[in-house]
Amino acid sequence: MSLFVPNGSGAVIARAVDAEKVGGSSSDRARVLVGADIATLEEGDVAAVAPRTPHAFAADGWSADPLILIAPGIECFEHFRLLDRVRTGKAALQELLDSQELHDDHFVDRPEWQRDRTAVRDGRPA
Repeated sequence: MSLFVPNGSGAVIARAVDAEKVGGSSSDRARVLVGADIATLEEGDVAAVAPRTPHAFAADGWSADPLILIAPGIECFEHFRLLDRVRTGKAALQELLDSQELHDDHFVDRPEWQRDRTAVRDGRPA
């Protein structure tokens, strides 16, 4: 299962209160937001996300396979399954919103990420 949908809106911007995350793409390329910075990760690149730092990932016309490490270890498999169910319309966004505290994934808004995603959808360089 890949949560990276080519030319999609990308992940909901979130910040973890307690967890540090390291993420990257094991194949192809992905866009990443870490704090206020947006960059393209090439195959094998990684991005580190400190606790309380807004972050999101997306694939722009590519089929990246994400690799995400979270420390300290927390139960996150159901969280990723829920993200996929929301993405495919099998679950309501409210379920995801209701699970923020349980999965230490607190959603935030970042205008720069929204502009980046809009540019990609409109076919403009990000």
